[in-house]
Amino acid sequence: MEEEINWEKYIQQEQLKADRREYGKLGGRPKKNSSDKKSKSIYIRVSEEEFEIFKKKVEDSGQSQSQYCRNVLLNSTPILSKNSVSKDQELQQFRTHFTRISNYIKFKDPLLNLEVIKVVDKMNKYLDDRNRKNN
Repeated sequence: MEEEINWEKYIQQEQLKADRREYGKLGGRPKKNSSDKKSKSIYIRVSEEEFEIFKKKVEDSGQSQSQYCRNVLLNSTPILSKNSVSKDQELQQFRTHFTRISNYIKFKDPLLNLEVIKVVDKMNKYLDDRNRKNN
């Protein structure tokens, strides 16, 4: 005699097998994609006062500490140091000098040679100073 198949039970068992393949034996949430996993940590030291300010800002934002730090880190612009500002100014001066040289070349000014020598001297001085600071 053939055994009668209980289709409801069979369907439930198959559904359970499919769920276990997707979620694992114990269930739980689905596994994250490798791009969503967060495997690196950043550690910083702060004073008690800084930590209290940080906690207050986190509470006000309604986010976890990790979410808040991630948002601040990824969505804010860095503060430039005084050195980088002065370097930007120097680069702007170089740009101005090269523009002037370009204009001299276009209009064939006889003082071009003297201007080129001045700029080359300034650039050499700048590079020498940088090399001394780095060494």
